[in-house]
Amino acid sequence: MLTPEIWTKVSKKLRLTPRQAEVVYLVLQAKQHKQVAAELGLKTSTVRMHVRYVFKQLDVTDRMELALLIFHAICRECDIKPHSEQP
Repeated sequence: MLTPEIWTKVSKKLRLTPRQAEVVYLVLQAKQHKQVAAELGLKTSTVRMHVRYVFKQLDVTDRMELALLIFHAICRECDIKPHSEQP
């Protein structure tokens, strides 16, 4: 489980703004832009903009790449070796 403490550390290391971190956290829960917007009290277009900026900032092209990048960042933060990195 991704705790708020770990997510805060990881999102700061990835240089996400607090709002970007909120949006990404919900996107990682497989929520659609419309759901994220409703939960955060934003317009759907604003959520799309945040997602687009995060993709560009982290050099990813879709949610899967974003999830993998975040997964590896969490593993580094928790000093866990992903299965693909084990001998």
